[in-house]
Amino acid sequence: MLYICQLDYPDIPYPTHTSEPENERGPHTTVSSSGCGLCAAVMMADRLIPNTKFNLANALELSMANGANAWSGTSYRVLAPILAEKLGLNVEVTGDTKLLAERLKTGACAVAHCRKRPDGSPATFTAGGHYITVFGVEPDGRFAILDPSQKPGKFEEFDRAGKVEVVCGHVCLCAPGVLAEDIAPLGDHGLYIFSRK
Repeated sequence: MLYICQLDYPDIPYPTHTSEPENERGPHTTVSSSGCGLCAAVMMADRLIPNTKFNLANALELSMANGANAWSGTSYRVLAPILAEKLGLNVEVTGDTKLLAERLKTGACAVAHCRKRPDGSPATFTAGGHYITVFGVEPDGRFAILDPSQKPGKFEEFDRAGKVEVVCGHVCLCAPGVLAEDIAPLGDHGLYIFSRK
């Protein structure tokens, strides 16, 4: 399966906060700093659509053309339905990891929106806000994930140790409760489950 690391693209501009002209950070953001949602979209498309031509440049263009970059990073509330239409997929929005496991077993793939804890402490996959691609469920119930910001030692920082097992280079395995805790701050829209029509 295709893996894309956003950290490999510090030189590709991805302006964000476009709805906040006074925000000085927005014009200077890049795929490396703010493009996890774009990378997650491309990895999801690769999983569901054999021989897809949908790539990072397409995702960036789609996000910017439709205003999904109007705030910090990418808004999947904006981008997910547009992605589904563009790629000819179904999309279901939920916060239910049990439903996610059921859908994954029937060939779906999801983009999960992880957020830091309500008290401000880091989540397992992010210290702020972050998108990851959830592409499978193991026989033991753990989710198989591709993290666009994976780097050596990431899952040893903060209190992450022991929560994620990295296998086959880039595949992250974590218990359902770990993912559920990471998406919990988003309520009923932490998971965007894409499936073939």
